[in-house]
Amino acid sequence: MPDQPRSDVRAVRRTTSLRGGTTVKVGAGDPPERAAVMLIKDPCEIAGEDALKTLLNSGLSAHFPVTKNRSGGRHVRVSRPEVTDTRCPSLTITVRAHIRYWKTRGVDQYSTSGEIRFVSPLEARIKHRIVSSGSPLQVSDVVKAEACLTNIDVVAVNLARIPNWLDDGWIKEQVVDPALNSKCIDVTDVVNLFILGGGVIAA
Repeated sequence: MPDQPRSDVRAVRRTTSLRGGTTVKVGAGDPPERAAVMLIKDPCEIAGEDALKTLLNSGLSAHFPVTKNRSGGRHVRVSRPEVTDTRCPSLTITVRAHIRYWKTRGVDQYSTSGEIRFVSPLEARIKHRIVSSGSPLQVSDVVKAEACLTNIDVVAVNLARIPNWLDDGWIKEQVVDPALNSKCIDVTDVVNLFILGGGVIAA
């Protein structure tokens, strides 16, 4: 696949099943009100890095802040995510976020702040009206398009004076995964612009 979409290339393939067990029927006899879901393994095929970065930044912020409370008056909050890097092909993003830990019980009560970084690949899912197999989608066929984080990895925790349990594994399991893993961000506008610009997404 090319890094940049071209109007003379079928940029995506058709699929009948999505990760996570979601299955859609896409038979030739389906009524027009039925919808199919197309999986695009690499969203870079339909948009450039800058356009995706802008939309992803806006979409990620909707899932934060996230606060986790533990016994003994211990609290963790992750907020203000920012996509600092988008890499194509095989879209992968790097995200920086603010993290705060504070303790409100016992003799040693304090607060400390820093940042975390995590990375994740993404895939795109396009829900569209049933059309003939091989036919290019029109803007009117697109019901919704989303970019979904698929495998988040916390790669850095920069925070002073924290307990041993507050490491990258705990942050991934307790904060970032519940907030974002398999969560999707609307990219319908990007897909529509790709089609309007002559890009081909074949059913």
